[in-house]
Amino acid sequence: MVNLKNIEKHICNICLYAFYFLTVVLFLYKYDHKIFLLRMGFMLVGSAFSVLWCLRKRFYRPLVYVLVVVVCWAACQVMQTSPNYALTDLVYSICYIMLAVILLRNEYSVVVSCIIYALCVLLLLLRIARGVPVYSILLNNSRNYVSVLLMTMVFTYYLYCYRNKKPYSIIPALIMFLLSIYAVGRGGILCSGFMLFFLTLYKVQRAESKVLRFVLWAIIAVLVICLVLFILLDNSTFMQKLVERYLSRFIEKGTMDDSRMVIWGRFFTHNSESFTNFLFGSDATLARFDGNLHNSILQSYAAFGLVGFLCCVFIILSSLFKGVKKRETLWLILFATLLIRANTDKIFFQGYSEIYLYYFALFWSFIRREKNKDTDLLEGIVL
Repeated sequence: MVNLKNIEKHICNICLYAFYFLTVVLFLYKYDHKIFLLRMGFMLVGSAFSVLWCLRKRFYRPLVYVLVVVVCWAACQVMQTSPNYALTDLVYSICYIMLAVILLRNEYSVVVSCIIYALCVLLLLLRIARGVPVYSILLNNSRNYVSVLLMTMVFTYYLYCYRNKKPYSIIPALIMFLLSIYAVGRGGILCSGFMLFFLTLYKVQRAESKVLRFVLWAIIAVLVICLVLFILLDNSTFMQKLVERYLSRFIEKGTMDDSRMVIWGRFFTHNSESFTNFLFGSDATLARFDGNLHNSILQSYAAFGLVGFLCCVFIILSSLFKGVKKRETLWLILFATLLIRANTDKIFFQGYSEIYLYYFALFWSFIRREKNKDTDLLEGIVL
């Protein structure tokens, strides 16, 4: 007899794998609208099955998120003089909410996730080996998004290890850090360095083997020593070349340069020009020609207005509060990494890392639902 639940699970997982795989293909192998349409097709199919699963399991919070997103988008379409978020962008956001539910179900294969991450790294290394300039390392996208692409792929591995209480390797995080340095972008270096440092530190605290603990402490020491050398030895020719090549943007601009502050200032200035702009967000192209505010939280204001912005801030802060309250260190490291990157570039709301915003936002309600289900099952056995 055919097990319909297994078929539904496999379809959802295949759609999830296709989303990640085709994202890698689009930005590292061939940028083609047919591939975009194929990826969207998989996302829609996976989302449809995910909606059915939520209805069957009575897990309604993701559907509430969809409703809020649609209502806020519709209001902005009517009230904004030049809408910032197209219908296709809305469809993507809805799909990311429902794909996040598939991730939360934790039924995907970590082997497949690691293969996709390895493919992403391999294609990046091949482009580097072919002498592709760093500014063209991603097809039709800024080099700043090298770290975003890697983070999007590697998170599936670390989230799987967290959910299944499995030991993790720091090698994927180390690779992400090194490639982020190569890509020069400051936000990428900052978030990947943060993740590598704290994943290593957390692993040291939990390591039982003295040899492993020594190796991990050595890695932390090397990271710290490298930072000190860059600060103290910046007059040497060798160090100057390293600084000029890989950390030039930090030296030139710092961690919070004026250009981003100017963009954010312009956006808030235009928002204050009228009550309509304040409620529904001003035209983001007035702050920057392509509408990219270089801040994913502000991007929610441009996309969904003040209500959408407040909802975004609320779900982030409430999720962080619950993570801190429950002392889920690994969960907090990953969420903090995501937020660091989100505050320096547009990775949500027209960005494929938006799936993780909803993953972390829905996480605690999903876990509570699972615990209640297990409790009900145990009570049924007792009775």
